Amino acid sequence: MTRIKKESLKIHILVFDTSVLWHDDKSYTVNPSFDEMLKDCSKLIQLELVIPETVFGELHFQQTTSAIKSLDKANQAFKEVSSIAAFAYSHKITSNKIKLNIKTKIDRWLVEHRVRIEETPIEKIDWKKLIEKSIWREPPFTFDPKDKINEKGFRDALILETLVELCRNENRDVNIAFLSSDTLLRTTAEQSLKSDNRCLFFDSIDGFKSYIKLSGEELTQKFIGRLLARATTKFFTKGDETCLFLREAITTKLQEKYKDYYTNPQKAESSSLFLFSEWQTFGQVKLFIGSAKFIGMANKNIYKWVNKVTSVCMYRANTSGTTLLTQPYSMKQLLVLDFTITWHAFVKADGRFHDIALEDIALESSSFKEPTAEQIKQYNIQNEENLTSR
Repeated sequence: MTRIKKESLKIHILVFDTSVLWHDDKSYTVNPSFDEMLKDCSKLIQLELVIPETVFGELHFQQTTSAIKSLDKANQAFKEVSSIAAFAYSHKITSNKIKLNIKTKIDRWLVEHRVRIEETPIEKIDWKKLIEKSIWREPPFTFDPKDKINEKGFRDALILETLVELCRNENRDVNIAFLSSDTLLRTTAEQSLKSDNRCLFFDSIDGFKSYIKLSGEELTQKFIGRLLARATTKFFTKGDETCLFLREAITTKLQEKYKDYYTNPQKAESSSLFLFSEWQTFGQVKLFIGSAKFIGMANKNIYKWVNKVTSVCMYRANTSGTTLLTQPYSMKQLLVLDFTITWHAFVKADGRFHDIALEDIALESSSFKEPTAEQIKQYNIQNEENLTSR
């Protein structure tokens, strides 16, 4: 395949899911990384932003419930103060007012970024078929025998129906990108739209940004797709000793270079405070390897890449010798180390990679805390004693 330049870059319609907008700090309207990505990518390509109506509703719900939890704590504090002072203190904040104000906040973000809300195509949905999928837990509905209570899928199904209808009605010569870190929803969307060659699917903000950066190099779309897929396999392919990850023994390098974190997990920058300092691992250290992201060109044919590698490991502290505790017990925490692995390769005109070389290994972030519900799901923590890789 020859390396040819495009005459012009197509408009990209970017449709995004709640999973890429979510952020711990709800003072942000959306994930700050998403805003940063929009700012960077808009300089390289014309984007039209679309948020499905259901995603807008989920974002509104998440922000509102977070604020109402804080309001409940404030109300409890007012009760305690009133009890102490023997005077009925009060405030004028209500749940409905919070809900309205947060909607105004999100609406302002939509206007500032020129985001269009795509309504759910209620009249066009085959409800009988959708109900049948729901009953039989067909994608995007889920069925987990170990977690029957938390089955999900209805909102994802509405997002998928919205995306499919948008593609059906779009007659322009554009590309339509769907950005979602929800694997089941994204893969189901990809299967549903496999006959539409305008559609692109991305699992992360960095993945979409990498694609846009390569588009900025004026390569053909087919060549870009081939590069991204090949870069990922060149970095890591299970059982392939020639891939960079295994050839350079990156697992060993990580554990040797950052040994202090594994032996003393409380060294992590984000760590809870404990009354004790001795921790022991149980289970194995597991690595989660992300796909390759393009970060720039060293020269005409030298492509620079970065892969995120996340190390997770459960620890137990035996507190039997702690005098401040009335009885011995074990406390379990999760060490999460996020690494960035930078490398480069000489890429020929036909897309073949040569002279692949490791550049740098760096620790991006670290935390040592009780695992959250999101982490239990993300890292497949099956129970307190086991941690399995994806």
